[in-house]
Amino acid sequence: KRGKGGKNTQSLTADETALQKLIHKYKSKPLETIIELRHINKIISTYIDFRTDKEDGRIRCSFNMMGTNTGRLSESPAPTGSGTTLHNLPRKGVEIDLGEEKIVLPNIKEMMVADPGMIFLSPDYKQAELFAVAMLAGEESLLKLLVDGIDVHKTVASRLFDLPFQDIKSDQRYLAKRTVHGSNYGLSWMKLGELFVKDKIHIEAKELKRMQNIYHLLFPKIKGKFQANVVKQLFETSRLVNCFGRVRTFFGHLDEETFRKAYAYVPQSSISDLLKRAARKINLDARFKVLGEQHDSIWVTAKRPSSADEMESWVEWIWDQMKIPITLNGYTLQIPADMKWGYSLGTLEDYEKEKFCLG
Repeated sequence: KRGKGGKNTQSLTADETALQKLIHKYKSKPLETIIELRHINKIISTYIDFRTDKEDGRIRCSFNMMGTNTGRLSESPAPTGSGTTLHNLPRKGVEIDLGEEKIVLPNIKEMMVADPGMIFLSPDYKQAELFAVAMLAGEESLLKLLVDGIDVHKTVASRLFDLPFQDIKSDQRYLAKRTVHGSNYGLSWMKLGELFVKDKIHIEAKELKRMQNIYHLLFPKIKGKFQANVVKQLFETSRLVNCFGRVRTFFGHLDEETFRKAYAYVPQSSISDLLKRAARKINLDARFKVLGEQHDSIWVTAKRPSSADEMESWVEWIWDQMKIPITLNGYTLQIPADMKWGYSLGTLEDYEKEKFCLG
């Protein structure tokens, strides 16, 4: 049941939030299957069953500059009728086991391929939102890890699971990453558990509390300074301003949900605006065409380079365009970037000069 219209009114609901709470409490396989089927149906309707332009079979989207509260680009179908939302493309294929049969959906990104003679480039700011949170909190130990290029999530995982850094496995790093981002933006241990349930990971309440407490002990200023300052600002002015001057006013009652959105606003909107500035600079060069953005990365297409040296010059030039300093809480930093490349968005690989081969 969920309250609607007032504290004392409730109505029955079977939405995802309600089902996730039940799964977290009872570990129900049938309810997990219901959610998975809904998820698959959403993927099919959003990313597979959409119109393409009849003339050339392409999809074209309308980009909405004000489509999200944080300033991130959103997409909608183009005036021609084709297109879909691209900024939340699933990162991998989906498989659901129904007992006697399995439903398998492909990696949607692998279906998005470069034109003949072209390649995709994807410059990506590394741990960008984490940089912003660390700056806003004045958390020097976290900033040092980031500036030194040390894997923060692996470092946190080594503390959560009391293991040496080099012994941390990918699934442990993933749990730490979820804990880091969820805790930074004010998720309770219970909400964190619901996120894990979506990934078919069941963690007991006691363990969730322990993981979150350890993270806040590692970096106490995230809660004690960053989040506390956000709450104070909302009570005083109801307004937050990111490092580029983008303002958001929070209307209505100040509750936990509002605070969570507020914690995320400055980090996410600052990185979104940073990304747009870099994308604009890249797109001004005739060699490159910016196709869109997703989270901390930009999608770019270019003609297939004639040599490894030409590719290296492109990568260095793009990285130079991304060197845009941001200032938060008295800190001024350039967030480092890396590069991926490939022939489809689903098979992009890290660019390494020594290993680069056009094939």
